[in-house]
Amino acid sequence: MWTVYTKQFERDAWLVTAAVTVVLAVLVFVVLRLSRREEKVSPSWSAFTVLGIMFGQGSLLEFRSPAGRVLMVSVLLLQVVVLAFYTSNLVTDLAVKPSLPPHEGLEDIHSDPSVTFGIERETALDGIFQVSWMGRGRGTLKAEDTVDSTEEGMRRIYRERYAFLVWELFHTLNYQGDCESYLLPQKYFTDHASFVLAKGSPLTPLFNNVILDLSSSGLLSKFWLEVKVTTNDCDALETASLEFLTVVTSFLVLVVGAVVSFGLLGAEWLLSRRIWGRSWGM
Repeated sequence: MWTVYTKQFERDAWLVTAAVTVVLAVLVFVVLRLSRREEKVSPSWSAFTVLGIMFGQGSLLEFRSPAGRVLMVSVLLLQVVVLAFYTSNLVTDLAVKPSLPPHEGLEDIHSDPSVTFGIERETALDGIFQVSWMGRGRGTLKAEDTVDSTEEGMRRIYRERYAFLVWELFHTLNYQGDCESYLLPQKYFTDHASFVLAKGSPLTPLFNNVILDLSSSGLLSKFWLEVKVTTNDCDALETASLEFLTVVTSFLVLVVGAVVSFGLLGAEWLLSRRIWGRSWGM
């Protein structure tokens, strides 16, 4: 995932780091250009020097003036802080399982624009959410956010950042212990399900007696304990071997860099041939 290599810093931190790097490259060029004790270099070489230091490669330039040495020490200190923080967090993200999401309830889901919330279409809850989002007047659900079945909703959970309102018993019987999905700690719509019978049906007292017998005997509690036996701790920080998909991003970056370098080499070779041909013709 590309985010594994970028989430060590927030967006503002990345922007500040890039801005400071550009400013340092300009300052290095100015100091080397104005100081009489320094070797004058081009702007591109100054930028390449600062980038090389930021990536921990050092510099081939020799700084002789006090101003140049102080500036270079500043660049080296920034490189130590940035690179040490980045690499330590990167190693942690690559070797340790990700932590659980920070969401505690539907309010957190609704306030997070990156998460889509949906329910099963044409159900009793569909009518509730079509009136308003949790009855708080925050807009209704979109048609594309609902699904035709519970199975489709669970499939969307694995494919995208999707929050799905599912029956707890269904999730327990089919997906308990699955650390690829996250169950919110809060429960909603906790009314018990019941059998629907015609008014005055002779089966009503029969069903009532059966339900009371099951409840008083403790069979329902025993059944629930037998069903809900999973004790997996999905937030456990355990190291694991790196998968291919985890490191494929770095290989893609290397391939892209190699292709770009060969492209620049070809452009440089063509440009040099044209310059050489013009000078030879003269």
